[in-house]
Amino acid sequence: NGSTFENKLTYKEKDKDLIRNKTTYSTIDDENQTKVSYGDVSSGNLLGQNSVNLMGLRVSSPYYHNRNSLTSLVPSVNVNGFSVNPTQMDILFNNVLHDRVQIGSGLYDLNIPLNQFNGDGTITTVTYDASGNPIRVDLPTFRNSQIVKKGALEYDVSIGSVRKNEYQDNFNYSGGYIFSATSLYGLTDRISTETMLQISKEGSSLLGNINAY
Repeated sequence: NGSTFENKLTYKEKDKDLIRNKTTYSTIDDENQTKVSYGDVSSGNLLGQNSVNLMGLRVSSPYYHNRNSLTSLVPSVNVNGFSVNPTQMDILFNNVLHDRVQIGSGLYDLNIPLNQFNGDGTITTVTYDASGNPIRVDLPTFRNSQIVKKGALEYDVSIGSVRKNEYQDNFNYSGGYIFSATSLYGLTDRISTETMLQISKEGSSLLGNINAY
């Protein structure tokens, strides 16, 4: 059991001002396998899709944030942070370029599938600051194709108001409400399924994936 408090600020050189990026309080209940976060949170997402940043409540199983360790047949790496400007992210495995994705300005939270990866290795992400300098993060990891467990369930539920203009405004949550629920379930030791339901003022959507080895 435990709790954390996170408060991120960014200094805007042009305006000589500080912008509040993220303020989040989280608790983890080991006995009930539940993580609860309040404040600025990111919704759950399917592999390869972007999350939504919002002010509200997020409840999830702790292993949801590292899904490849339990039930995901398609390995993934969770990468989150803050980017002042739109940039690209290079993804390397054992120093070999694996993929390249574009990220926008503001907070980002990505689950990136790594289909051609097995065994021990180091996943490296490289982003670039406003001056073009690389920011490198190394993530030692291990994946085995038999790691999926039948009956294992991971979940993520979030509700709140969508944040807008993250780098420009401190407290702009005018993007409307959103409810998001995502689950990941091990059907067998070789098949897992993902499901995501989102409801917002724009409407509702239901998406799903089935992963088989």
